[in-house]
Amino acid sequence: SLARICRFDMLPDSLSDAQKRQIKGVQGNLWTEKIPTWSRAEYMFYPRLLVLAEKGWTEPGKFDEDAFMSRLLDYCRRLDDEGVNYRIPSLTNYHAVSVFTDSVRTAVVCPLPGAVLRYTLDGSVPTVNSPRYDAPLVIRDDCMLHIRPYHADGRTGDWITVRYEKQDYARPLEPRDTEPGLCVDWYFRRFPGCDAIGIPETLYAAGGRCVVDSVCFPRAAAGRRAVGMIFRGYIDIPATGIYTFALASDDGAILRIGGRVVVDNDGEHPLLEKSGQVALSAGLHPLELRYFDYNGGEIRLVLLGDDGARHPLDTDLLRHDP
Repeated sequence: SLARICRFDMLPDSLSDAQKRQIKGVQGNLWTEKIPTWSRAEYMFYPRLLVLAEKGWTEPGKFDEDAFMSRLLDYCRRLDDEGVNYRIPSLTNYHAVSVFTDSVRTAVVCPLPGAVLRYTLDGSVPTVNSPRYDAPLVIRDDCMLHIRPYHADGRTGDWITVRYEKQDYARPLEPRDTEPGLCVDWYFRRFPGCDAIGIPETLYAAGGRCVVDSVCFPRAAAGRRAVGMIFRGYIDIPATGIYTFALASDDGAILRIGGRVVVDNDGEHPLLEKSGQVALSAGLHPLELRYFDYNGGEIRLVLLGDDGARHPLDTDLLRHDP
C-alpha cells in the first residue's frame, strides 16, 4: 500500500552511520512471473513508484506523508494525461472489524478525489449499479460492508470488507499472582494455518517455551525455516472502552481476546497489517495470539489510539500465569 511505502525506513538502525553514507540511491523492483500485460505492470507500479521517488530525493527523516498525499491528486491527473493504468489508492480510515455498543457511523475515505464509491450490505461485491457511498452510513446492527472505488473513466479499484459487530463490554477475569509478559510456545513444523498449530497436543511437542515482554519473534525460536507459535496470557485494560489492535505478520496470525477473534491475519502472505476492535471492561482479559511462519517472518502487535497513534504492548499491559 502507499502508506506502507511512505513509512518504510530506507535507513534502518541495523546499518551503521558509515554504511548509511554509502547508499547512493533507491530502486524499486516488480517481479513479473504473474504480470501478463504492460497495463497490469503499470497497475502494480503506480502510484507506488511516485512514493519511492519522493522518498529517494527527500532528506532522511524529512519525508512528510500528509503533504505527499495532499499532492496525490495532481500526480494522478498527470498519470491520467499520460494514459497510465495506475491503481486507485487503497481506501482508508476503517478497520477490518469495527465494534460498537449502540451505533456507529462509517468513515471510509478514498485518497483519490473524484472517485465514486459504491457499496453493498448484503455480502455481494459492489458493481456500477450498487448504491453510491456519498455520506457516512449509520450502522445499528451486525453487518458486512463492502465498498469499491470507481475512477471517472470507469476503471475499478479493489474493494474492501468491513465487518461491523455490536458487542457488550466483555467482563474481565480475576486471576491471582500473575507475572509480567506473555508465555510463548513454539513448534518447529510447517502449519497450514494458525488454528492448526500444536494440534493435537499428543502429536506435537513444543520445541521450546519462554516469556516475552512484548509480542515478538523470540530469539530462541529463530533459525528454522518453519515455525508455529502460541502466545498466551492476559491484557490489563485500564478503562472500559472499545480498543483497536493492529497486527502485522509474515506469514499468518490470529489475535483472540476473551475467546473472541479480534484480528484475523491468517494465511501465507508477506508482511501484512490488519486491524480490529473489541469492547472491553477494565481489568484482565485472556489473550491468545497464534502465529506461523515459513521461510523467515515477522510478528508485531500494537494498540491504536483514537488519533491513530501506535502504542506498544509491553509489560505494563501484558501478564501471564506463573
